[in-house]
Amino acid sequence: MDGSGSLVAAVPLSESIDFEELRERVEDGDTSCVLVNVLTRAAFEAGRIPGSVNLPVQEMAERAADVLPAPEQETVVYCASSSCTLANQASVLLRNLGYTRVREYRGGMADWIERGGRSERAEMTMVAGLAEETPWMERMLTRFSPARAFRWATDQSLPVLFGIWFGTAVAFTILYWAAGRGAIGLTSGGQPLPQNFASFVTAFAFSIATAMSSGYGDIVATGAMRTAVLLETAIGLVLFSAIVSKILGQQQELVLSEIHRVTFENRLGRVRTNLHLVLSDLAEISRRCSDTTMPQRRLRGRIESVAMIFAGELHAARDLLRGRIENADDRALEALFACFAAGLEELADLLGCLTTAQDKSGSLRRSLRTIAQLGGDLCGTSSRQTPSLCLTLDRVQRLCRSLSDELRPGDAAPRFALLGSDGKMHRLADHFGRKGVVLVWFPKAFTGG
Repeated sequence: MDGSGSLVAAVPLSESIDFEELRERVEDGDTSCVLVNVLTRAAFEAGRIPGSVNLPVQEMAERAADVLPAPEQETVVYCASSSCTLANQASVLLRNLGYTRVREYRGGMADWIERGGRSERAEMTMVAGLAEETPWMERMLTRFSPARAFRWATDQSLPVLFGIWFGTAVAFTILYWAAGRGAIGLTSGGQPLPQNFASFVTAFAFSIATAMSSGYGDIVATGAMRTAVLLETAIGLVLFSAIVSKILGQQQELVLSEIHRVTFENRLGRVRTNLHLVLSDLAEISRRCSDTTMPQRRLRGRIESVAMIFAGELHAARDLLRGRIENADDRALEALFACFAAGLEELADLLGCLTTAQDKSGSLRRSLRTIAQLGGDLCGTSSRQTPSLCLTLDRVQRLCRSLSDELRPGDAAPRFALLGSDGKMHRLADHFGRKGVVLVWFPKAFTGG
């Protein structure tokens, strides 16, 4: 705590790095820092920031010296997303192990990919590693395998993929039509196709059918042109399959998006309905609060019950805000949290009906502490908050924190007088305006501090 009596959190904070700085350093090939992916090996192989090394948190104490031999080198740790706490745990652990320049990319892989950062997979490293360990034939089969070609095709956009497929069909059409002399072109009914416009149309139709892995009437290839047909069939099979996969994938995304939208609206409606019931219960308890004949224990029981229900609904609303879909109705969310604000104000008034602080039972204190914690998680839950929604969430957050009387980082420290280990009485008031004060205590007897 400082000289003004404010309690300062003694929590180790890691320096962060933002997306723009990290992307610039990755694109420039900066080797002055090392990127550390702290997820499991399977997650690391599925996708990571280029140039990263893998050091899972659970293996960090044993393997840190081998993977990161220079404790003074700048180290950037990251995990899956902003909600993942492994990166923060890793930064604290590395500092405890003696690494002095640890930074944290808090957005993780989710933020990196969402904002257009390049990623790499394990296959790239595996192919590079095969260069000196396997025969050239196996390397060629690995590099040009159908599975690898299909993965490349599915990474392209649908217009680009269709353009490549159509361009391939046109290129082979010209090849079939230009080679229509002798015994190496296309034949119909055993006779070579003449080089005229009608034959060009026929060759184009044959090429399209071949690129779709289907036959075309009595048109067949002869001689060496059969190799070209097989080559076009193989290329067309990969490209056309990827096109079909893309189209089906887009339709599936539309269906899933609609399912998410309906689910989101149903959850929103359910929380809204439950909240209205809670508000009605709060209003009824408020009317009974003015009744002097009502026993204090019955009033406390009603307040405990409604506080627990209110905490559950706030938890559901926070999860709803985290899982909000694109194009969600911000006005509906703003109205929902405005109702929460009204309910929190009503709940604060009800707590005033309890004559002393001792009237708050352990159950009520736990519910109020839960409400305060949930309120603190609201702002920053979603990166797509509108200004008006964020203002409403700020209001809810302040009201949630005001319900709990427990100390939090940043709160003014209470005036205290404590007997120190030196046998003297120490008072906070004796140090106001003079010096900073640090209060240290042991969590349990015979344990280190």
